[in-house]
Amino acid sequence: MGILLKVESALPRNLSNYIQRKIGLTGESHDIKTKVGFVITYPFFVGVITLIGALILLGPQTATNMIISYFAGVLLAYAFIYLLLDFQSLSRSKKIEDSLPDALELVAVNIGSGLTIENALIESARPEFGELASFLKRIAKEIFSGKSIENAFKEMGQKIDSEILRRSVLLIEEGMRKGASLNKLLLRMSNDLRGEAALKKEINANISMYIILIIIATSIGAPIMFGAGTVVSQSFAKQTLNISADISTARVPLFNLFSTKAGTATTQLSIADIELISVISLAITCLFASIIIGIIQSNKETAGIRYFPVLLIIALIVYFASSTMLRKMVLGI
Repeated sequence: MGILLKVESALPRNLSNYIQRKIGLTGESHDIKTKVGFVITYPFFVGVITLIGALILLGPQTATNMIISYFAGVLLAYAFIYLLLDFQSLSRSKKIEDSLPDALELVAVNIGSGLTIENALIESARPEFGELASFLKRIAKEIFSGKSIENAFKEMGQKIDSEILRRSVLLIEEGMRKGASLNKLLLRMSNDLRGEAALKKEINANISMYIILIIIATSIGAPIMFGAGTVVSQSFAKQTLNISADISTARVPLFNLFSTKAGTATTQLSIADIELISVISLAITCLFASIIIGIIQSNKETAGIRYFPVLLIIALIVYFASSTMLRKMVLGI
């Protein structure tokens, strides 16, 4: 614990504050600085584990490969932590956004029945609202302690990564400054949020076909094309180089890539190299497809990353299955 706190204290303040805010948006409120130290130090241990794994699986490596393996593990661990924090904050904000219209309507009804604002907030903090109920109680306590209604709601908007909530808080601030009736304002906001949610569902239904097309093209179409390309390369290598004993070690000539004084040189790729290139290309395709799906669905790039492992697994299965079937049909092996 003490080491983690020392690591956090050694960080630049801007970086530490940014990480603390990312952790805070997930709902964590205890030992934030210790968690910041863990977030910073944990990937370096993952890098060591990645390096050991590479040495066990691949055997002795050059110093350059060892450094690449280590830092690849570190970068992947940092990316995993960032995405995990982003997913948690996104899931948290989604639950609060779903409960927000009902909570605002209940607060408005309680104010209209004659309760003060802080009492209306406490009475509206129903258990079914989840974390939003605790925020309503916290706002009521802050108002009891003398804080203005605008500042109390503003702090709530800063602790949740939700554009809808931030806009709602801004409308409440503007309405209070201009003397609007709070219960009427909250009722109108509740109805508008329900209408917006219904409109989003309708839009998602209309664009679902585009998402289905992206999934089919990424997980089925592209792997079949790469599989066909691999088989064509194998057939070309077999015919050009007259290799039939072990087609997996055949090499495909790439023409006129390098020139020498004596003439034109030809370099070659093995079939294993072509398969590796295909797998890497499929991984990149699935990554960008998942990002596009996230933008279409939630207007947030990282929201679609959760589809990446599923798309990649399906794409690899289709790729190897299609290449095997085509190899048997075309080459008879």
